[in-house]
Amino acid sequence: FFGYFTAVAFMDRLGRKLIQVQGFILMSVIYTIVALMLVVSGTKVTGLLVPAEIAFLIYAFSFFFIDFGPNTTTFVIPSEVYPTRARTTGHGISAASGKIGAAITTYLFPVLLSAIGLKNILFMLAIVSVIGAIVTIFTLPETKNRSLEEISNEELITVQADQRT
Repeated sequence: FFGYFTAVAFMDRLGRKLIQVQGFILMSVIYTIVALMLVVSGTKVTGLLVPAEIAFLIYAFSFFFIDFGPNTTTFVIPSEVYPTRARTTGHGISAASGKIGAAITTYLFPVLLSAIGLKNILFMLAIVSVIGAIVTIFTLPETKNRSLEEISNEELITVQADQRT
């Protein structure tokens, strides 16, 4: 919630790419911290190595950086990077991919939880977040302070009306 508003407030100053990369990196750090502080017996979490208040703060930061990062930028960037003719289709495919990923995760999470446990799932998510940051760095164009025409390399054509009086 607060992450969304913060991202919107800083998006034009920091840029979409930086917000997405830092979101992925900080998510990776937080997933790693949570994985390291879990006390695990087999696949069951039996406790934490930190007080509950600290665990709650870490949890709150994780949600902040998910929202102040990929959860916001993955909606903004697709609406900007596709050429005008393909923008709605491209954004739709991007949104659908996210929904499909969420649906798959809903069914896959319990299977992974019983197979490898929460600690290993968190380490896996940390690695996936680093991969997301790397892919963002090397493949995503920065759209900060650029018009949609500049981003998609399209020319803006203006037509002047005939001024007969």
